[in-house]
Amino acid sequence: MPWSFIDVKSTDPAFNLALEQYAFDALPRDRSWFLLWRNHNAIVIGRHQNTLAEINEEAVREREVTVVRRLSGGGAVYHDLGNLNFTFIQDAGQAGQLDMGLFCRPVAQALQAMGVNAQVNGRNDITIDGQKFSGNSQYIREGRVMPEEAEDIRIFNQAVMELGATVCVPNGPPRCSACPARDFCLGLLRGTAESLPVKAAKKARRRGAPGVTPYPPPAGA
Repeated sequence: MPWSFIDVKSTDPAFNLALEQYAFDALPRDRSWFLLWRNHNAIVIGRHQNTLAEINEEAVREREVTVVRRLSGGGAVYHDLGNLNFTFIQDAGQAGQLDMGLFCRPVAQALQAMGVNAQVNGRNDITIDGQKFSGNSQYIREGRVMPEEAEDIRIFNQAVMELGATVCVPNGPPRCSACPARDFCLGLLRGTAESLPVKAAKKARRRGAPGVTPYPPPAGA
């Protein structure tokens, strides 16, 4: 069966998930489809999850994070523009048995061809040198299968920055009761959360025009 590629230009999470469902439901079934897409800041909730149990509603509103629900099950994930998602849509066949690796393996092989040490591990993970950077979930209906939502480990860095902006705030007491990392936060466990983050000492101001070095240098310089 031939493949067709859709390079999704939109970064609107609601549009992208709607497009994905349209592609699954309505595009011709005489071929398989492959989509690449990105979302701006969004939390994507699994099909069967309780949204309010998965998000910090106050932080979502403050940070203007879009919250959307996908077709497939699994856990909630955070997306931003550093996260590249892929979607395969094809007849189920053997994939009707929910073989997550069936769609992870081509991605890992493509990365290996580029010299990246990517491996498929566990049920639905792709790792590089043993570190997870991608996973996927699947949706099956009427003989078609769609694995989706490959999450990039770089979202961890974005998540840490979000914690710094919304929980470990620099100009007020930390909001530890709302922090998803409170069970393993060393600052909280050691009782030092109130004193974090530690601010660096201000550097003494240099005299003279910034970036200008006199020539010849003054005596003794």
